[in-house]
Amino acid sequence: MERDQNLYNMREHITDEFMDKYNFGRDEYLAGRWRKATDVLNEADAIMIRNIVETGYYNMKEELADALRYELEKVRPVSEET
Repeated sequence: MERDQNLYNMREHITDEFMDKYNFGRDEYLAGRWRKATDVLNEADAIMIRNIVETGYYNMKEELADALRYELEKVRPVSEET
């Protein structure tokens, strides 16, 4: 069976732990237990975020620095060149 490298790369940070939690949350949702589903899916979300940060897939420090620069520019605009 051929493997699609792009699909593999997109799913690289998805762990069994995440899939188990996600599937449980989905099942709770489909069973009409929405409050429990929301709690479980939020836990799955936290697992996903932890995994992408730990693997370096997403650099929170750079994102935070960009957000801070953006907020500073709103308060203290860069002077226009003449």
